[in-house]
Amino acid sequence: MSLIARGYTDREVADLLKFSLASARKHRENLLTKFSANKSVQLIPQFFATSGVAPAEGC
Repeated sequence: MSLIARGYTDREVADLLKFSLASARKHRENLLTKFSANKSVQLIPQFFATSGVAPAEGC
């Protein structure tokens, strides 16, 4: 979820993690379902709430 929260596209996630584009899309879809989100941008608050990472100051 951290790559999605950082704004990476499905293609970029797939390339970085060395798996197929279909797998990256399915992972994003599963996260959207899990967190009852309609758009990837809605996952960002969930990332910060569950990761222990603090958002940058001023965000």
